Amino acid sequence: MKKLFYTLSLLLAGSAAFAAPGDTTKVQAFATMPLAKAGFYGAYDTTVQFPTGATRYRNIYMTLQLGKYACPPGTQYCAAWDYTLQCLLLTPGGDTVELGRLITPYAQNGNPSTPSGWKYNYIFDVTDYYTLLQNNATVRLYYYGYSGGFTADVKFDFIEGTPARNVTGLKTLWRGDYWYGKAGSPIDSFVKAQPYTAPAGTVSSDLKMTITGHGMDANQNCAEFCPKNYYVKSNGTLVKTQLIWRDNCGENPVFPQGGTWIYDRANWCPGDQVGVLSHTLPGMSAGASRSVDVDFDPYTSAPGGNGLNGDYMITGTMISYGAFNKQTDAGIVDVVAPNRDKRFSRSNVACGKPTIRVQNNGANPITALKVKYGLDSAGYTYSQYTWTGTIAPLQTADIELPIDNGVRSAFGNDKVFYAQIVEVNNAADADPTNDTLKVFFDAAPRWVPDLAIRLKSNNKPGENKWELYNDAGTLVASRVGTAANTNYMDTLSLPAGCYRLRVYDNGCDGLRWWANSAQGIGEFAVTNANNRQSMGLANYFGGDFGCGFEQQFLIPGVLSIDDISGNTPELGCFPNPAGSQLTVVLRGASLQGQMEITDLTGKVLFSENVSGNERQINTRTWPSGLYLVKYTHQPTGEKKVMKVEVMH
Repeated sequence: MKKLFYTLSLLLAGSAAFAAPGDTTKVQAFATMPLAKAGFYGAYDTTVQFPTGATRYRNIYMTLQLGKYACPPGTQYCAAWDYTLQCLLLTPGGDTVELGRLITPYAQNGNPSTPSGWKYNYIFDVTDYYTLLQNNATVRLYYYGYSGGFTADVKFDFIEGTPARNVTGLKTLWRGDYWYGKAGSPIDSFVKAQPYTAPAGTVSSDLKMTITGHGMDANQNCAEFCPKNYYVKSNGTLVKTQLIWRDNCGENPVFPQGGTWIYDRANWCPGDQVGVLSHTLPGMSAGASRSVDVDFDPYTSAPGGNGLNGDYMITGTMISYGAFNKQTDAGIVDVVAPNRDKRFSRSNVACGKPTIRVQNNGANPITALKVKYGLDSAGYTYSQYTWTGTIAPLQTADIELPIDNGVRSAFGNDKVFYAQIVEVNNAADADPTNDTLKVFFDAAPRWVPDLAIRLKSNNKPGENKWELYNDAGTLVASRVGTAANTNYMDTLSLPAGCYRLRVYDNGCDGLRWWANSAQGIGEFAVTNANNRQSMGLANYFGGDFGCGFEQQFLIPGVLSIDDISGNTPELGCFPNPAGSQLTVVLRGASLQGQMEITDLTGKVLFSENVSGNERQINTRTWPSGLYLVKYTHQPTGEKKVMKVEVMH
């Protein structure tokens, strides 16, 4: 039976992406379950029937959708705290593995980014666990929260095909919470060296570490707010030194939040999923036996006010792999732009250069890719681009593509962007099933050419800055707030094109933030320079934007001219966009023929025989949007079609 073929981007975007038909088996574990049992904290279990293991799957993705439910009136802390949520698999053999971990956001009522009905998809690649995701098993959500307000929905998508490599062995070495710095209980005495032997068929083996620090002592605020290292060792030899730290919480895609969401932490950020740290151990091929160990920076804590020490929540798993199943295989795993997926909310919409994320699933380095892409529309001619560079096996790269005119001039919401890998290393791809991806996007807003940009700095002016780039990547204008509590007003007159406005705060606490009253309150606004009408900023949130945000916009010119025959003089319309009046002129000749103007659904708003040098049309009552001016030249019978915009 044919079902919808999903890719990673589809799962991340919910209904916002889709690809070519294929075979996918969907397994539901939890269906929008409130994390609301008595006491909240603890395990939520369900029995799941997975596939039997008779079919090969190229990828397996687990979607954990976090949402909100309405707490009873008077409930304290409803969805208001950053709690840990783990998804575990309890196998019939008694082994327990961690499939994914996330931290809930500060999502209390009143947050503009997490309103009632809010949902967010966290996607985990669990392909390596296929040998365990078979037949009957128990899936457990373990919620480390002491208040309610959240729901959890968990489903699995098994995508048929050949994986990059087969898993030959899997063993959990450590899983638990371990004190860090507690006197008399050093963490290294609990996270001890473990033996591991690579099974037959193994070519390489990786140690996968999921680790987060929690709790605050009275010494260095460990383990949540202190950056410390762990050291991976094989047979006592150092393999890797790894810092346990996330330094980009102020760039969180779930923003703003109600708590201290911008503070960097020990490998986690509120509202984000926890990344897995992977370390390849040398010499771990078939039959090799090693002692695998992880040591930590020496540390002695001073217990906090509650008398407790900090701890690390650790899952360490050894996974062994066979040889690559394909020599040359590239796959599109995401469209970074244009894409309306919430993960890219800081750049919201796009009219500039599209960007795709490509993964190398083969044994050979990728040095060249031919990509076909553009606006997915009937009869549209896609752009093509040949990229050169290097993508090592199992690595990903973001590839920026030249501007596509259809994407750039698109208008409105629910547009579709299409991308396809046509060739890899100047030849056909070994696996075409992951070469194509479509995503929904919302077109960039149309702004007027004459703009006024106002920056009011706060008490830390050196942190406040904006920059404006055109679609060639050239810096057009910028402003740094060099003096505290000062208004800076810049007036610009921009030619037609796509622009990228970037607003920064180098302190990563926005122009205003509730937990830092000392920085004062700054402001930022973009308006029509002629009438001071606001242009609107999708991710400004009154200045509570953390490290910064980006706003793309289009200054329209002549959007497109379709010369159906090609021999008549040029049809012109101005101003474009029009306000209350549109003037149509046939450049190089006089108007003498039939003119019709329709909206994009075909509804006729103007139709008459015209003559003379130009025709003025009242557009005051027309809705803002795109229209087609269709003109048939009477002497020749030839036709012209032009796209114009009305903006009120």
